[in-house]
Amino acid sequence: MKKETLLNTLMLLPMVLEVISMFLLPTEIPIHYNSNLQVTAYGSKYMLLAIGVIAVLFGLFMKRIYKFNIGTNRETMVYRSSWMALLVFNGINLFTLVSAFV
Repeated sequence: MKKETLLNTLMLLPMVLEVISMFLLPTEIPIHYNSNLQVTAYGSKYMLLAIGVIAVLFGLFMKRIYKFNIGTNRETMVYRSSWMALLVFNGINLFTLVSAFV
C-alpha cells in the first residue's frame, strides 16, 4: 500500500502544482528551449497542463503494469522504474514552472 501511495503522489504532483500555479503565471510562458537552454518559443500558460495530464496517464499505465507484476520476480524492477519515470515528469514540470517565473 505504501508503494501505491508513492506512485499516486508522484503521478498527481505535477497536475496539482500546475493548477495552483495557473493563478500566478503570466499569460505567456517559455515552452521550448534549444540545446543552450535559450528560449526559442513561447506559449499559453495552459499548455503546462499537458505535462500534468501526461504524467497522470503515464502514472495510471505504470500502476497497472505494477499491479500486474505483484508477486513476480519483476515486481521491484517495475516499481523502481515507475517511480523513476514519474520523477522525470516531476523534474520537467518543476523546471518548466521555475523557468516560467524567471
